[in-house]
Amino acid sequence: MGLDLKVDGNRSLKDQEITLNHTEKHAALKLVAYEKDGTDDNPHDNLATFEDRDIGTVLPPLALAESEDGSDVWVGGKIKKVAFSR
Repeated sequence: MGLDLKVDGNRSLKDQEITLNHTEKHAALKLVAYEKDGTDDNPHDNLATFEDRDIGTVLPPLALAESEDGSDVWVGGKIKKVAFSR
């Protein structure tokens, strides 16, 4: 089933990381993609795409970091290249 979640790109990278970790921890989900949202609903939204995971699987914490190899993501209202890792 999975989940697509919009995250406020006006927030700091650390705040966005906390939101994503909270979502994974409290739902049986795993982040598979994170990028700026392509819709015009809110121009500074990012889109987090999650897939289902086994409820018994414990994931290591997720970390977001600026990276040349990352996706375009809104951070503090500006587009930056961001990658996620565990």
